[in-house]
Amino acid sequence: LYYFYPHQEIEEFVIPDSVIFVMKNILYNNKFVKKITIGANVLEISSGAFYGCAALETVEMKSTKLVRIAENAFFNCAKLSSIVIGILT
Repeated sequence: LYYFYPHQEIEEFVIPDSVIFVMKNILYNNKFVKKITIGANVLEISSGAFYGCAALETVEMKSTKLVRIAENAFFNCAKLSSIVIGILT
């Protein structure tokens, strides 16, 4: 997944199961997304991928294949209070 327009006013962002790599700064400084769901096949989340997501509260990672969350991937996400890792039902 390489780009998402950062100022779209959506509250939930879903990275599909077909994605294996989340690019740098994909949601950089997004002010609207409150929840991110990361697909089952993601191997890596790049540096700064969700940097500055001011409204972000919850991240759900369905991937059991995740091997790397890069430095600053969730930096400056002040409202982030929950990260659930593993298969979700």
